[in-house]
Amino acid sequence: MIDVMLYAIEFLSNIMYIIWMKLKQLVKVKLKITVE
Repeated sequence: MIDVMLYAIEFLSNIMYIIWMKLKQLVKVKLKITVE
């Protein structure tokens, strides 16, 4: 059961990391658009 919890936590943190990276890219693109 603990193994499943650890796997779920790792899985979620990977998803959060990917989402965070995508958000950062979006913010950069939006900033570029506003700057130009």
